[in-house]
Amino acid sequence: MRASRRLGQTALVVVGALVGAAVASQPVLALRPYTPRIEAGQPTVKLSIRTSPRVKARVFWGRLFLGETPLDLRWPRDSGPLDVVVEARGYLPVHTRLYTFDDDRLSVKLTPEADKKSLFGYRHEWPADGGPIPDGGSAGDAGGR
Repeated sequence: MRASRRLGQTALVVVGALVGAAVASQPVLALRPYTPRIEAGQPTVKLSIRTSPRVKARVFWGRLFLGETPLDLRWPRDSGPLDVVVEARGYLPVHTRLYTFDDDRLSVKLTPEADKKSLFGYRHEWPADGGPIPDGGSAGDAGGR
């Protein structure tokens, strides 16, 4: 009885490993771009998003995926502003806004993660252990005057 149980567990592990390998070779999640519902005869605007440098960046409106750059969208006119996030691998995400009262073009300058110190408002990251911060102070001195 134990031998058959052990054989069943071994077979389950082998099948699980094969299924896991097959799933790992497939793309994890294919995002389908969101398109707004536009009624017949409803006025629309053209929204364009480009990046510099020209890399493939993903554009999100809240949790909805809009597409990859360069991106041209048709959107209902006067439907309110669109707060979007432009994300690319190796670059900092950019939060920005598009307007729908007229055609809008947006050029987003992406900053590499290694160059984040060059941005206005950059702050040093706090060490996890509470030790000295990179500018020579210590994490305990943060609230002192």
